[in-house]
Amino acid sequence: MRLLLAVTGSIAAINIPSYLFVFVNTYGWHVKVVVSGAATRFVSPAALAVISGEPVSGPDWDYAAPVPIHRDLADWADTAIVLPATQNTVAKLSAGMADTLLLATVQGVRGNKIIAPALLQPMQESPAARRNLTTLRNDGYTVLSAGTARSAADNRPREGLPPLDQIVAALVDGRKAPA
Repeated sequence: MRLLLAVTGSIAAINIPSYLFVFVNTYGWHVKVVVSGAATRFVSPAALAVISGEPVSGPDWDYAAPVPIHRDLADWADTAIVLPATQNTVAKLSAGMADTLLLATVQGVRGNKIIAPALLQPMQESPAARRNLTTLRNDGYTVLSAGTARSAADNRPREGLPPLDQIVAALVDGRKAPA
């Protein structure tokens, strides 16, 4: 599998190096990573590059590249997953916005696209979030359900990333889906 991993700026991004390690070393997937500016506050692009064995793209555009990097990445990927997907990213994707490298790349992927939201329950229940997630489903994205995690602020149970096994199942099922 050629997987594009799009990492956005949620505290849940601290889990991404371990998820990436599993994708590469347990499943043998070829993974390229694109990060948002906010994601770099939570996870090191250098660490992601070491684990994936590939340079990390973003958060800025590489204007010196011979082929626009978002097109190159989007054409390369069989599947894209936005993990974790913040409410801001979900809203922009549902509106078709492509004002960042991450958004333009994900929008350009022709294969399967998966959203793994990292939204607190009140956010998930807001009319805007429900509408945006429904729009993404209607546009052909697979939207995963949130899992449970411990809050970084107060160590209480909160909504978090979907469990790794659910993410892997969605990636494997998506790979089997007709293009």
